[in-house]
Amino acid sequence: MTSVLKSLKFLEFKVITSGKTSYFYFKEVSAQHWQLKHYLSFRLKNDETILPWSTIYNEWQQSLEFISKNLNKTIPGCVSSFCVELLKICDTFEEFYQRSIDLQIAERRRLLETTIFSEQKFTEFLQASGQKRIVEDIEDAASSNEKRVCHNVVPEFSQNCDIEENKNNEEPGLFNNQEGGVEYDTEVRNLLNESETCSQELSTILAAFRTYQHESKNILSENGIMDLRICSFANDFLIDFFSEKLSEQQWEDKIESLMEDNSGQNKFIIKLKRLIIETLPIFFDSYKLMSDNPLKNKEMTEEEYMNTYINPILKNALIRFSDIRYVPAAKDMINFVVTQEVLHKWPLPAYFRTFMVQIFEFNLRFYFMEYLAQYCIFEIETCEVPTDWKETLQFSSFYRAIVTWALLVGEADKKFQELRNKRSSRLSNSHNIQKLLRLSHNDDRG
Repeated sequence: MTSVLKSLKFLEFKVITSGKTSYFYFKEVSAQHWQLKHYLSFRLKNDETILPWSTIYNEWQQSLEFISKNLNKTIPGCVSSFCVELLKICDTFEEFYQRSIDLQIAERRRLLETTIFSEQKFTEFLQASGQKRIVEDIEDAASSNEKRVCHNVVPEFSQNCDIEENKNNEEPGLFNNQEGGVEYDTEVRNLLNESETCSQELSTILAAFRTYQHESKNILSENGIMDLRICSFANDFLIDFFSEKLSEQQWEDKIESLMEDNSGQNKFIIKLKRLIIETLPIFFDSYKLMSDNPLKNKEMTEEEYMNTYINPILKNALIRFSDIRYVPAAKDMINFVVTQEVLHKWPLPAYFRTFMVQIFEFNLRFYFMEYLAQYCIFEIETCEVPTDWKETLQFSSFYRAIVTWALLVGEADKKFQELRNKRSSRLSNSHNIQKLLRLSHNDDRG
């Protein structure tokens, strides 16, 4: 579960302790980045030794447990609560971490093999150069002695010596410094450059792990993902509305208070109030059943659960905030939409996105997928479905996640409609049809 710190005052809070119980990450990184995804990115980027998933995950849990206990009485209450919420997270990042480890191990092994090969090659080169110099020194010394002793020898003998010397210089494994040879410094420089060059695959891996490290280029901002930090008046309204634990009657009175005259309020807040009025009572009606609460005993079928609690609020949010009609369980819509765009001679939109909701028991995950890129999936936000009166505080993050998702859907739909009004040229339309025919999922499915 992705949780959000509920206090602006402590967004930059860091742990201050002399002990080794709390991992150093929580001393260097502010509290707003203590989620598991930030922690994994930090460890993958900075750890020299690759550790298994269980070790990394246990260190993260133990550190949060230590902080939440507040043994030194130096941790604010909201930060402790934030840590408790983070500890409820599922182990859904294990596959991502294992895949990243496999990539790093493969790349490190390749670099190690390349370095060893380069060092062996460099050693062989030095040995060959040394042998060549020794042979040349011996030949020079022998030649000078022969000239001093036999300076009156006939020219034919000197010619034979020159021929023999050239044969020695042309032996296999020795470099010739004469015409066409390679200079010593140049060869060494080439070998060093070969061993120090970083491959393109490793550069890509390193760039992917810079996402949450405050670089000038951030992958999240480049892909247009919304900044979900606490900063909007709507989020403040949600936190304030669900900040108290009330009785059944008090909650009914509070919901009725939302129906009062809202003519002077912000239109966005009015839409948010109407969303709460129309969707919140169904949860409270279930809570009133106590032991028969269907959200607690988990006796509902998946279809009943979706049609009673999830689909209505998604449908309402899309209508209120994006003017979009929600159709549950729509199948093969991507293929249908792209085919229709091309057949009607509309250009394929560069801002084509598919928005998804994944439900695992009471955990909701909101995603969108870049269709025309490389099927990259980006997480918008996650939240938990509150199941009883004790969890009403979670409704603030629950509604925030749903509204954020609905706004992003509306933004994508708006850009999609704007592009539809532009008619493509014959050349670009022909190019789009060719691309459509190459898509594997448009083949005949029988």
